[in-house]
Amino acid sequence: MPQISSSGVTSGLDINSIVKQLVSIERKPIDLAQRKQITIAAKLSSFTTLNVSFENLKSSLIPLQSFSSFKAKSASSTESSVITATVTDSGLAVIGSSTVGQVISLARAQKFASGFFDASTSTVGTGTIKIKVGSGVSTSIAIDTKNAGLTQIRDKINSANVGVTASVLKTNATQYKLVLQSNKSGTENTLQVEITDDAANNTDASGLSQLANLTEIQSAKDAEFLLDGATITRSSNTVTDVMDGVTLTLLKKTDVDSEIAINVTPNISAVKGNIEAFVAAYNEAIKALNAAQAFDVQTKKEGPLLGNLAVQSMSKTLRLLPRGRVSNLEGGYASLSEIGITTQDNATFAIDSAKLAMTLEKDPLAVGRVFVLFDKTVDASVVIPTSGIAYRLFNEITSLLNAETGRLSSEQKGLNSANAVIEKEVARLEGRMVRFEKVTRDRFSRLEVSLSRIQGVGSALGRQITQLENLSSFISSRNSSSSSSSSK
Repeated sequence: MPQISSSGVTSGLDINSIVKQLVSIERKPIDLAQRKQITIAAKLSSFTTLNVSFENLKSSLIPLQSFSSFKAKSASSTESSVITATVTDSGLAVIGSSTVGQVISLARAQKFASGFFDASTSTVGTGTIKIKVGSGVSTSIAIDTKNAGLTQIRDKINSANVGVTASVLKTNATQYKLVLQSNKSGTENTLQVEITDDAANNTDASGLSQLANLTEIQSAKDAEFLLDGATITRSSNTVTDVMDGVTLTLLKKTDVDSEIAINVTPNISAVKGNIEAFVAAYNEAIKALNAAQAFDVQTKKEGPLLGNLAVQSMSKTLRLLPRGRVSNLEGGYASLSEIGITTQDNATFAIDSAKLAMTLEKDPLAVGRVFVLFDKTVDASVVIPTSGIAYRLFNEITSLLNAETGRLSSEQKGLNSANAVIEKEVARLEGRMVRFEKVTRDRFSRLEVSLSRIQGVGSALGRQITQLENLSSFISSRNSSSSSSSSK
């Protein structure tokens, strides 16, 4: 049956308009469901923002949970072009000063060179190169006809990973030599090279034996320097075992009585930076919570999570937990406000930078107790353990973010589940709408056909009536004529 596309030819009705209006009425449940989906999407987006801000806050709390973070130290040298100092373990490093009286010598690696070859691709010969570094194990490297060239031997030695670096040195257009250097400096890492030539003679000037008589072009040498009057000798210019927790790097030699100071001091800036990072992350989390629960009195616009009980609970925890005093603390500080961190009207923190710096300079460990879990693992003399703010806040946020049991995850799962149900319902209703529109259009099509048939019957009856009227008029006219003739 043909579909009526615009208006009924017979009825004169605007069928498209009528169908659209009927479909619009039937779509109201779908529109309502989709509005719910928009609301759910806004809530999920807000929860995603909260999740990110809580993850960032959690990360910022990690260094503040470790008491060693508040023992951070830094090292410096008064002549950094000669020797540098770096703290590698703040727990071991001792605050104080040491003096480097002189850098007598720098460590260097032993280096050998072969005789000259005409090209970098010159064939040397075949056989075996045995290399040993210091007191290590000898390694044999087989050289055959496939890798008997100068650069091929270089590559074969390097790929063997025997503690030696091989290179080909070009001295001029027709002079090349193989250079071997120990990967480690110092006299304990000297090289031993032994050649076995396939030509049987290991000492002549042909074949692989050309590498038998290498020339030492740089001798191995130890680093030697004076530290606090003691002579220190090491195989490397990077010295890690002289000052506890501090690495010294020797860069160049000096004259006698250089008097270079190596100073180890508390690294207040590092601790302060950790605390400032925490405050910044905390403020972002609070702002995210505030935005999620906002209500604009002027526009009546609500935040997507306004009235959500889980978010209200999170907000309450995050606001109150860091603001109390830490119990059972001895020393000058027991709260964030006492170290220069105060609360603003919107529940975010503000830092008095000068006060924070002063407290850290005065007693960084007392500041640390405000943040960390302070128990016997930190100090054996602790009688009553104290749970610091960073420790408790970290555990609370970890619980919130737990993928299985956390409130954030639970809320998001609930919203995703609700959205899935609505998706199925919308799909079902959309299918019903397609069927409804088709049925409605079919009904109008049938109505048009019926009206057309009725109109056709009416036209036929009209023609018959007209014919009857014409016949009746004709009969009447005949009768009148007959009557007139009779009277005459």
